[in-house]
Amino acid sequence: MHDFMDSNWAEACLQHRLEMESYLIETVLARYGQQRLAVTGGQVAENEVRYQIWTGDPTAVFPLRAGQSELSQKLGLPVKLSRHQSGLMARVTKQQPPVALMGLMEQFGLPPQGMATAVVGLDARGRTVDLDCGHDGHVLIAGKHGSGKSSLLRNIILTLALTNRANDVQFLLIQDAHSSDLISFNYLPDGYLLHPVIGQGQNSVRVLQRLADKMVYPANGRWHPQIIVIIDNINALLAKHGIDLLAPLTRLLITRGITIIMSTAQPEDPIFSYINDSIRTRLVGKVNTIEQARAATGKPISQAERLLGQGDFLQITANHTPRYFQAAYHDQYELSFLLLRLRQNQGAPFTPAPTIPKPIWSNLIQTQ
Repeated sequence: MHDFMDSNWAEACLQHRLEMESYLIETVLARYGQQRLAVTGGQVAENEVRYQIWTGDPTAVFPLRAGQSELSQKLGLPVKLSRHQSGLMARVTKQQPPVALMGLMEQFGLPPQGMATAVVGLDARGRTVDLDCGHDGHVLIAGKHGSGKSSLLRNIILTLALTNRANDVQFLLIQDAHSSDLISFNYLPDGYLLHPVIGQGQNSVRVLQRLADKMVYPANGRWHPQIIVIIDNINALLAKHGIDLLAPLTRLLITRGITIIMSTAQPEDPIFSYINDSIRTRLVGKVNTIEQARAATGKPISQAERLLGQGDFLQITANHTPRYFQAAYHDQYELSFLLLRLRQNQGAPFTPAPTIPKPIWSNLIQTQ
């Protein structure tokens, strides 16, 4: 297992964020004719980070609005750019989510090694909410656009990788053809991915077919590793491929050793009637109507349509009372930090290194 509690990972993550943002600030602003600029210092406050930017000529004309807009887009955070005595000052507003994944891990730790259990959030009583991929069965994540489905999927993948080696858990990741939400997981250490992250083209159907063909019951009766199939926006895949997808998907749903986690913004789609009996766990976010709430939860009354919005979810598992929770959140900097540490420490305890090569950062960061 990758051990967070015996390392200065929180401090290293902050350093990673500051260096990563500094690099992006220098790269973006250099496009406006300020090739000599450099971030020379700054200050970390509770709600913002201030970066002092040396430009070499504090009197030079600089398009503040254009630079500010592009920085906000690239950093994924609100940025206020102003003049400073030595050049420029960039104020980056820090976002404080209701439940931060890094804070959750710091307070409660991670599930035991090799248990194929993911951390998904915190309930109203302050208890962690986990997803046991070995026992909770196949999962449907439902909710309208912006409810937090993709973020929840990334939490599941990330925390499973942090607590399991590649010989315990392996992934097959299929994302929406119009999305890049999962592409960063191509940087998982070797062995975790059965196939590079794929879009929802014909290739995804072929890969699922090959997986279904290869999954036969082992002679020793043990399934190892647990295979986690993630399909983001399964409706788009079903709409495009129909029966060609249903055939291998149905086979995989009844195959031991595989957990399929699907997300959808259309839980009322009749296609789910074919696989409804195979879904044992439902994580339901904000939906638009009572009809969608019934379809998503499988219950006549759930009040899922009254959930508050992004990150607000309802967990429904067989023979258990529905449980409300706030999904944990990680930003692009925390994701890249943890993925880099996984690559640097595969086969060893999780201990942060002091620096990270900048060229790798630009590949890992998710620009808007």
